[in-house]
Formats: sequence, C-alpha cells, structure tokens
Amino acid sequence: MKAATRKILWSSEFGSDYGVPSWVDKLIEEGTAEDNSWHHDVYPHFVISLLNGKQVRLWVNHIDKAKRDIDAQDAPRFMFYEGNDEDEMSELPYFTTDSEKEAKAHLSEYFTFS
Repeated sequence: MKAATRKILWSSEFGSDYGVPSWVDKLIEEGTAEDNSWHHDVYPHFVISLLNGKQVRLWVNHIDKAKRDIDAQDAPRFMFYEGNDEDEMSELPYFTTDSEKEAKAHLSEYFTFS
C-alpha cells in the first residue's frame, strides 16, 4: 500500500537543521512513506509502508545531541516501531541506532533504494 500524502512536513515543523536524511525525503516523494511530523511531538516521524502490507514507524531524533529535547537527549537518533493502519504502534521500538548507515541498511531489508 502506498502512502497517500507526499508532502514533506518535518522541516517546517522542526527546522531544516534537524538533519533528517535525504533518503527519508525520497521515500516520501516516491509515496513509500508518509511524513506524520507534528510540532507537538518530540521529533519527526514517518510511516513507511512495506511491500508485505505492514507498516514501520520511524522516529528521527535531532542530529546534534545538544539540540535534542531535554527528555530525548539520551534517546537513539533512529527508532523503528511496528505500526498498523489504525494509527497504532508498538510500545517499544524493535530496532534503534545512532547510525544513519545502519538505519538505511535496516530498511534495505524490505526494499531497494534507488
């Protein structure tokens, strides 16, 4: 299932210096991901539709730990949660990393980046 919205929201909600990787923007532009970022959240988040019909919810913390929300400074930069069509997600992330390379590699298990 392809995401309906292709609008990139995270930069207007959190600022372009937040450092969300360009490959996330590409997933949004392709319709594979939907940007669900909202300024009342701690950091930007995205719903990624997988080929197997499941969803992954990706939360991306600020690239600079010193600029992270005080309650999120110790949180990993990339956090992956299982999601569903009911706008629900797992309570705990199933995969976390501070590495952009590892985050992209994790998603590469589901589809190929162009």
